[in-house]
Amino acid sequence: MAEASDFFLTDKELRDRFDAHVRDFVFSGYARQPEPVLVLLGGQPAAGKSQAMAAAEHRHADRQLVPLTGDELRAFHPRYQELLDNHPLLFPNATAQASGAWVRMSIEHARDHEYSLLLEGCSGIRR
Repeated sequence: MAEASDFFLTDKELRDRFDAHVRDFVFSGYARQPEPVLVLLGGQPAAGKSQAMAAAEHRHADRQLVPLTGDELRAFHPRYQELLDNHPLLFPNATAQASGAWVRMSIEHARDHEYSLLLEGCSGIRR
């Protein structure tokens, strides 16, 4: 039986895919900022994050905020379609390692190259 860790990528694979695909997907079309900002936005599903994102973009209208959502990066996993088709229950955990690494790399790239980021995430419900 397959496990999520069977789909984890090596550090080299993560870096190579970031350099080849993810970085351009995230930053293409955005300009560097003389005084970049980082806006962190988190909340449970249906908590109003879309409205909060719009408010943050309005507040920082003088800057180009690069939107960054880890879930959007899952599609860059080389076995994305295989996971969706054959292991849908493993999909979230199997792609979380790569998505998390690419979010971290995107934050580092934004910091090193002076991009403003709007980092959106979903906080899980703990019981």
